[in-house]
Amino acid sequence: MKVLLLFVLMVAGFYYGPIFYNERGVPTHETATERNVVLENEEPNQIYPLPVSGFEHYIGQDIQTYSARHGEPTAIYSEENGDAASWVYSELNKFIQLEVKDSIIHSLFILGSDIQTGAIQIGMNRDNVYDETQLSRHFQFDWEGEPVSLTLTREEWAQFPLVEFDNNSFAMLYFHPEKHEIYAIRYLSQEALIAMNYYNVKGVEMNPGMPIHKNTAQLMEHYVNAWRTENNVAPLTSSESLRDYGKQVLLTQGTNELTFNGLPSEVTEAAEKAGKTLAYNVNAGSVDAPMRFGLMQLLAEKRQLFLNAQLTDFSIVSANDNLLMVFESEGADAIDY
Repeated sequence: MKVLLLFVLMVAGFYYGPIFYNERGVPTHETATERNVVLENEEPNQIYPLPVSGFEHYIGQDIQTYSARHGEPTAIYSEENGDAASWVYSELNKFIQLEVKDSIIHSLFILGSDIQTGAIQIGMNRDNVYDETQLSRHFQFDWEGEPVSLTLTREEWAQFPLVEFDNNSFAMLYFHPEKHEIYAIRYLSQEALIAMNYYNVKGVEMNPGMPIHKNTAQLMEHYVNAWRTENNVAPLTSSESLRDYGKQVLLTQGTNELTFNGLPSEVTEAAEKAGKTLAYNVNAGSVDAPMRFGLMQLLAEKRQLFLNAQLTDFSIVSANDNLLMVFESEGADAIDY
């Protein structure tokens, strides 16, 4: 009888056992999906905006409010339409770029660990951020009377997550791809968030008017030197002769010839013989200057180039919003990038 009972239990287990499976072994929509694909069926988590406590306070404020407290900028770069400009404040371990439109601050891009930004600080890792707030992938807000939504891909969420504040502003966190710490923060108005052209924003038909920077080359020179200073590497000297050299390269090659394939070998070889190092960057996504710097920082060869202590002089020139970077080192051979 016992043998018969044991046999019945074994048969029942064989037929019905698969019903009571271990859910952890079943592929989910996450494990079956690429990291950089938006998971549309994932339910958004309700994360409340952080209260204003730092530099996000300046979003939506008049630029005179900022300058009255922080003084005159190091440089002002006007954009083509005349009603927008980038105000740059550059000091040792303190770099801030404000994007101003119609005298109103729409964005602050901050590099430098000596700047006390507020609840979210440069140098924080993800655990530090989680002490302040969770990082959502889903955001909804009204802009000009229309509902707007955006969902970050897994890749965007890992590299450039967003934090929302209760004054309708956002902080974009630049995470270092190796150290996994915040190395830059960009505060954004709703308009600037839409216009930066990085996240996939739904509910907006066209760019709302914050311009792509015509002064990307000059701004990029500021970023590179701010990044070098932050990493205890001597800043580079901006060189007019290298600027002329870069312009001559662009003129000789023709801007349409410089494509995603990079610089022709004869151009790089000629530069190496002249003791110069060239790097070319195509603005594939038509993003603005701070976002472009962040995307370049994802590339190990660009990070190595920007922090190369042998380099002493540089210049960055632009053609059709693509960048040619020319570097030179004193008494050293050119470096292949």
